[in-house]
Amino acid sequence: MVQKTKVAQHKPKGYHKNTHTGVIVAVIFILAALATAGILAFINRDKIFNNTSTNETQEEPDKKQQKNDNSQDKTEANKQIPETREEEKPSVAPYDGKDPNTLSEITGVISFAGISEGDFIVTAALDQALGASGSCKFTITHGADPAIISSVSTSAGPTTSFCTYSIPATSISSGHYNINIEISTDSKKGIINGEVDI
Repeated sequence: MVQKTKVAQHKPKGYHKNTHTGVIVAVIFILAALATAGILAFINRDKIFNNTSTNETQEEPDKKQQKNDNSQDKTEANKQIPETREEEKPSVAPYDGKDPNTLSEITGVISFAGISEGDFIVTAALDQALGASGSCKFTITHGADPAIISSVSTSAGPTTSFCTYSIPATSISSGHYNINIEISTDSKKGIINGEVDI
């Protein structure tokens, strides 16, 4: 029978020294790297701080310049708004220019054409104060359908007149409509044209 014997393994004499020596060398290397980084940072501290302060000082004037530009833009926009509003005013202002009532023909615009509260409505706003003495003849066409023709009296406004035609919306079909309104009094006439899609 063969007996097994335990063989003691012995480590070489310098083994513990080599392990400690590697750790010590690594620590020294790390400390040297940190020291070098610290020295470089100390040497270049002026450059680092000058770049930061320069960037900050450049950003501040830029922001101030932007604020000044924005305020100038707003001021210019505010100056332009009144001019635009003046241009949007009616061409004939009260006591300025020719009185529409002295014109040789009746003028106006279609102020509304469309469906409202279940009715198809067309309203003409006239520039002249005709009262109830005028009449409006509405001719409304839609493709090949028969024309809708109706006459109504004008209604009085304070300084103008208007006339309105309405029909239940269920009695018309959708599509494109051409509108012609002939306005007349004993002495004057006028025509307003327009169109609407229903």
